[in-house]
Amino acid sequence: MKWSGLYFVAVFGIMTVLWDWWARRTIAQPRWFLVGLVKDAIPAFFAVVGTAPLTYLVSWAGWFASSVGYNRHLAVDEGVATGFGPLDALISLWLYHRQAYDFHVGLDSEHPYQAHPAGWLLRCDRRTSTTAPTTTGRTAARSPSAARTSSTSAIR
Repeated sequence: MKWSGLYFVAVFGIMTVLWDWWARRTIAQPRWFLVGLVKDAIPAFFAVVGTAPLTYLVSWAGWFASSVGYNRHLAVDEGVATGFGPLDALISLWLYHRQAYDFHVGLDSEHPYQAHPAGWLLRCDRRTSTTAPTTTGRTAARSPSAARTSSTSAIR
């Protein structure tokens, strides 16, 4: 449920159309803007807007296939089920996303497990560290299994 992905899809769609317009203009095609609108922009819109939601739904295939996925039967729980399994699954997915969105809309306080995105890429947050302090104040490398054990016990 990365809402920021919608911005990427929009920018990517606009960028591809601008590239096509620029290419048509570079080769001095007559009426490059109108031709680009009809032959590039409109088909690109339907290709991107049609492909993105389909790809997103396919990424939820495991959730759809499972009967015990988190909030998998939310449509039934909310009393809006139709009795048709595939439609109820889509309604449950919509309600699940709506719950997550409603939760995050009003969320503005920091929390102790908040991490900076750069830490995700570099894996430099303290929960994933494989070094341990020594009695001299220096850090010594630990084995991955020891790091896993101590990070697991720190979470508890």
